[in-house]
Formats: sequence, C-alpha cells, structure tokens
Amino acid sequence: MDILFGIILTIIGIITPYLINHYIRQKKSWNSVLKDVEKIYNDLKKNNYEPEILISFPKGGLIVADLLGHLYNNKIDIISIHTERFFYDKRLTVSIRSEYINFEKIHNKRILIIDDVIAGGETMAEIKKLLIAEKIPSQNIKTAVLGITSPTIFEPDFHSFKYNLNKTFYFPWGKLTL
Repeated sequence: MDILFGIILTIIGIITPYLINHYIRQKKSWNSVLKDVEKIYNDLKKNNYEPEILISFPKGGLIVADLLGHLYNNKIDIISIHTERFFYDKRLTVSIRSEYINFEKIHNKRILIIDDVIAGGETMAEIKKLLIAEKIPSQNIKTAVLGITSPTIFEPDFHSFKYNLNKTFYFPWGKLTL
C-alpha cells in the first residue's frame, strides 16, 4: 500500500508542473517572440517613427531591444536603465537609476522605451516621466511592449498582443515557478 501511495505521489509530482505549464501558463516560443518583435517593427514603420535610441531594462526588455535592434541592422544605440520595484505603504514604488545616462546626448534623438511585458505599467510610466523631466521633448518619446495586460495604468504607443492575467504565459528567457 505504501509503495502504491508513493508511486501515485511521484506521478502527481511529475505531471503537475506539466499541467500547470500547459494549461495555466503557456510558454511563448522564440518564433512567436520574433513575430511579436516584427509586428512592433512594422507598426513603427507604418507610423513613420524610426527610433535612434532604444531604452530598456533587464532582463526581458533588453532581449526585446536587442532583437528589434537587429531589424534596424544594429544601427540603434541601446541604453539599459536599472529599475527596482517595491511596495511602500501598500503602494508600488518604482526606483530608477539613471545616473549613467547622458541626457544631453540623447536630447534631440527619437527614443523608444521598450520592454517585453507591461503588467501594471508603473515602470514604463516612470521612465517616460523621467525623460520628460530631463527635458526630452515628449514627441520624441514612444513606448512599445510585446504583451500588455488589460487594464493597465499605462497604455504604450505600440504592442503586439494583450493578455489576461487569469491565463498567463512566460517567455523563453523566463521560467515557470510553482
């Protein structure tokens, strides 16, 4: 009886991550990600917006920025901004480290802030506010993400898909955590 119970628990332990992965959290394939990046690229072209600077943040955003940069034949500079998210008095706070950015150098450039996903929008909103506060003309700043939840506090200028928080996914560079 104990052996049978042990076998059943082992089978459940093996199958459960698969079921969660397959039916609850879907892993996006690299081909799907490349199509999403191409959609952003094509939407930028349709809107006659060719960025000169990509601003992104680790980890997924930099991967997306690199993939998009390849579509522009690597002629776009990529700037990484370190962000931290934490809760203070039950409010989400976003901390941005921007001391390494030469704002004067990027002042008259067309900038695209890009990330892999927006869940709430706080980070993207804060980075756009930072750029505007540093006297970057707002018409020179556009935002893009692959995936966006609905609703969110920040609506990017470009996105590839919307998703529901009840049925989530993860990117190839992410991992399923139980």
